[in-house]
Amino acid sequence: MYADEKDALFGLHHRKKEACKGEHQYELLGKYDSMDELLESRVIGSRPFREVIMDDDTVLLGQD
Repeated sequence: MYADEKDALFGLHHRKKEACKGEHQYELLGKYDSMDELLESRVIGSRPFREVIMDDDTVLLGQD
């Protein structure tokens, strides 16, 4: 999953501004072994991720 670090089930990334037209770069904010660990993480504005994803102003982009 992540080349130089331990494997994880979930990763949380921040999409940076476009580097080139049509290309995006991502910054790893954190990686987690369980959904509960991810939901309790506080890497976005010191708020639990559980609150961030439930906020009506949050836009979620998912990718496999």
